[in-house]
Amino acid sequence: MELNGTIFGKELVIVNIALVLFGIIYNFAIQYIPWLAQRRSAEQVVGGVLITLLASGFVIGWEYVIVMLILFSASGLPMLIGSWVRAAMDDEEAKKIAREHLK
Repeated sequence: MELNGTIFGKELVIVNIALVLFGIIYNFAIQYIPWLAQRRSAEQVVGGVLITLLASGFVIGWEYVIVMLILFSASGLPMLIGSWVRAAMDDEEAKKIAREHLK
């Protein structure tokens, strides 16, 4: 069935199953690979959204994926940059506390 260029049927089922499997594997990787788990929640979300957008291209079409990528970037980039700034400030605060305790 096609509605506004969107295909509902086997493509949707296949992509949905693939995304569920990706989610399970991604969660496992984040849980058991230490460098993925360290203060990277914003990057983890970005990675998951990108994979979801890429997979959705098979269902909704690549033109719509580009539109969604632009829209997610508009809201996501400020949050990602803010996460990096907060992490840098936390690192500076931790260094300041360490210096005070070493005196």
